[in-house]
Amino acid sequence: AGHMSKQSLNMELTEMAEENGEDTAVLPQTYLVLQLNPETPSNALKWLVDKIKGQRRDGGAELVLLKQPLRNNEPIILHVSASKIKFLEAAEEMEIAKMDKNGQMREFTVEQLEDFLPEGMSVEDLLTNSERQTIVRHELENIRALAEDDHIPGFPSYTLYEGQSIIHVCQDCNIITKIYPL
Repeated sequence: AGHMSKQSLNMELTEMAEENGEDTAVLPQTYLVLQLNPETPSNALKWLVDKIKGQRRDGGAELVLLKQPLRNNEPIILHVSASKIKFLEAAEEMEIAKMDKNGQMREFTVEQLEDFLPEGMSVEDLLTNSERQTIVRHELENIRALAEDDHIPGFPSYTLYEGQSIIHVCQDCNIITKIYPL
């Protein structure tokens, strides 16, 4: 499964990046952009996309991905976001402090969501853009290699160790060439 034609790779990436099970009519806002090396073997790209979108129990980050249309030999651009519930769960896990209805700063919890929403405020307004960017980056950087991930597909010489950050390894071997907030 080495190098495929750019057209078939483009089709496969488009399918992979859009199978996020969410209503794609309302695409979530992009918070981070990943720039990928267009020379990366397709099996490595698919593996990375699966890790970013995959279920947590499978070692994934459960993030939402959207791919920009590919142009010849230009970097592959993936837009990264998360679902509403993912943002809330991650905010709780990261112990993000928010103001409650009584004006107290305290750690946000999903269970007490109502306490953090004053009259007329929607869930979408609870987290700032910078908090959302921080959450997406945190979730990406916390994708860890599982025991069965002994190397990145197509990169047999890059050994992976259980618990290692996959994003950092993908940067080291030039699969991910840039990560930037939007």
